[in-house]
Amino acid sequence: MAPEKLSQSFSEKYSQLIRRNAIWPTLLTAIILLLMFYQPLILGESDNSPLFIPLAQFSHPDLLPIWDIHQSGGMPVWGDPYGVARLNVIDSALYSLLSPLSGIVPNIRVFYLLLNLLVLCGGMFAFARRNKLSPPAAAFASLVILFIPQYVLGVLGGVWLDILALTLLPVILLFMQNLIERRSLFWFSLAALFFAWQLLRAAVAVTIITTVFIFLLYLVFALSRKEGASAKSLANSGLLMLLAIVTGFLAASYVYAPFFEYVRFAHIKTSLQLISLQDFILFFLPSYNGGMVQSSARFAFYVGVGVLLLAGYGVLLRRRAKTVIIAGGVILCLLAAWLGRPYEAGLAAPFLLVFLAAIGLDAIVAHQYQLPALRRSLDVYMILSFSFFAVMLTVLLLNKAAFMHHILRQIPLLTIPLQQRFYKTALSEGVVIFSFVVATLVIVWAGLRGKIGAGFFSLIMLLLVTIDLLLINYKIDFPAPPKEAATVEQLTMLKEDATLYRVFSTLNIPLPEYQTLSESDQMPLERMHEFYMESGFNEPDVRGMRNPFFSKYARLVSRFGEIVEEPIPVQYIDPERLNFDRAMLDMLNVKYILCNSPIYDPRYRSLSDSGLFIYENTSVLPRAFWVDSVAVLPGRRAIFDAMKSIDFSPTKVMYIETQPPFNVVGHDSNNITLDFYNGRRIELTADVQQPAALLLSEIYYPAGWRVLIDGIPAQLYRANYFLRAIFLQPGTHNISFQFAPLSFVIGWWTSLAFFGMLLLAALTSTVMSLRTSIRSKRPG
Repeated sequence: MAPEKLSQSFSEKYSQLIRRNAIWPTLLTAIILLLMFYQPLILGESDNSPLFIPLAQFSHPDLLPIWDIHQSGGMPVWGDPYGVARLNVIDSALYSLLSPLSGIVPNIRVFYLLLNLLVLCGGMFAFARRNKLSPPAAAFASLVILFIPQYVLGVLGGVWLDILALTLLPVILLFMQNLIERRSLFWFSLAALFFAWQLLRAAVAVTIITTVFIFLLYLVFALSRKEGASAKSLANSGLLMLLAIVTGFLAASYVYAPFFEYVRFAHIKTSLQLISLQDFILFFLPSYNGGMVQSSARFAFYVGVGVLLLAGYGVLLRRRAKTVIIAGGVILCLLAAWLGRPYEAGLAAPFLLVFLAAIGLDAIVAHQYQLPALRRSLDVYMILSFSFFAVMLTVLLLNKAAFMHHILRQIPLLTIPLQQRFYKTALSEGVVIFSFVVATLVIVWAGLRGKIGAGFFSLIMLLLVTIDLLLINYKIDFPAPPKEAATVEQLTMLKEDATLYRVFSTLNIPLPEYQTLSESDQMPLERMHEFYMESGFNEPDVRGMRNPFFSKYARLVSRFGEIVEEPIPVQYIDPERLNFDRAMLDMLNVKYILCNSPIYDPRYRSLSDSGLFIYENTSVLPRAFWVDSVAVLPGRRAIFDAMKSIDFSPTKVMYIETQPPFNVVGHDSNNITLDFYNGRRIELTADVQQPAALLLSEIYYPAGWRVLIDGIPAQLYRANYFLRAIFLQPGTHNISFQFAPLSFVIGWWTSLAFFGMLLLAALTSTVMSLRTSIRSKRPG
């Protein structure tokens, strides 16, 4: 048999197989590729600690961990996406089904992630088929989307919330499209349920992207609707779409009702990450900024040159509202990146480009040069594409000095050998990418002219793009999350301490088992953030002595050409600064200090000085203590100025902003006992001989914390600007601090009601549809 006939025969058989059962070979291929690529992660160090809280805990909402005691001195979980995501009841239910596999599956966490990536693959396939793309084009989109470098960076970098939420995006779009076009109760319930599920995964960036894509979907529907379609039906579709989005939020309101309440008291960090025009070269050369981009300020926009070229063919061959809007969405993503939102753009743009590339692949197979009018424009596009990449490679080859200058701007103080290595990496990568460009253009040229069959053409394009992406992804060496540098022996003394205490650490290591002062990376409480601004306790302890607490004990000097730390005697330190830092640690119940450098202060007893310095604060105050007097001061500035006084002592005076209910006297004869402590309830017993003020070293948060004294609600005061305090008359009192936000309670019952209604609506519409189908098949 001639090679050409053999190729056509293989192509025909492949096309028939794909068209009949396309989804199954696609999913099987996805499983094989995922297992091969993520094998080191699967077989790596197992971490079978649950991603979500146990499902049974949701039957007792009063036990849900909605106050985090481990960071920022204590804060609601609404300020930390990872804390919120653990409250995801849907994922908790699904994750619990995997628990019996813990003895078989090496890493349950990775296994669950891979299952979600298969949902992304299947959802993308179904969404592409729903939009009338051929099975080969749908398989192309669903497999390529799994290995976009930006998404791989998220997986390897541990940014799983966004990736998990992203896996639901095509499914949500599929259900929303069916809802917009068919306006049925069944699709409404599914669209709202899956949107609520994505909301519960606490990925704000992906939620914004999903909402924008839904509106783009509606815009496509509005512009491409059939003639004679009434404005009323269009408005009804839009109204149902909006109602599904709102219903999704209501179904997730046990998370979002207290979240929106928390925003009023939180410090929202808004920092734009500006990029330059040169950074857009990352679309074509991912190592242009020096290796695969790993820092938080740089992102890999690379989607594969094959994807970019096919996306161009999609725009040229399918000049319809859908392709124009998708192309416009890509331009909006680039604009968003330019305006300081490269992360959101790095998540959204690849999805659009892959779908547009699938449209291009489908269009090439369908046209096969059947439109002579497009021949010239297609030839011009091929020549321009080839020329563009050829010029880029030539400039990189001939202008080494410019590249070196660019690298030094991205990575200052880079040594010459490393500059040379980055240049060689970029140059070799450029050659490989250019070879993929040439191969892609040759294959497309042959496919358009009918030299190879449709099935064989689709398979070759899928292989080219997948190999291109995998070659880039295998170069990603994303640093693993930092582990505890301290040995087990060094931390044993902390673990054996059964008292209640906090840890002050400026080390870049996680301490999830301890209550710390570490500031939340997301949205800390505003008053706690202001404390950090006044104290500088949130500053890292790095070379250069940025943290004010440590910098006052030593200065950096040059000795024999080396920068070393020179101790500063305590008597030469600013007494106000010294007293303020000591008082804050005492008042905040900080018993242990972990740091990289020695502390020259007799108040802090050295427990370990090998590799990691651990100090015990010998003057630490308990979590609840009495104060001798109370003073009224107006606002932050006055209170912090008073606490920065050299005479300030947390046990001598407490500052509040309202008039106390009565005067207090010395506390020597009063006693306080801590009976119970967890994130949502604190029980104390107080034996009060004289009118007293009790300061609790816990962060003040008015939206949820209340205090009961002998079972009777009492007023909770804000003390020293960000802590809690109460006033007690003589007698023996049982004191209970409870965290029970009304917004959470209302949101809980609202979510329960809407989840129930959506499930009932889906079940009812399914039963009615089955009855109608059965009746229509009955004879007569």
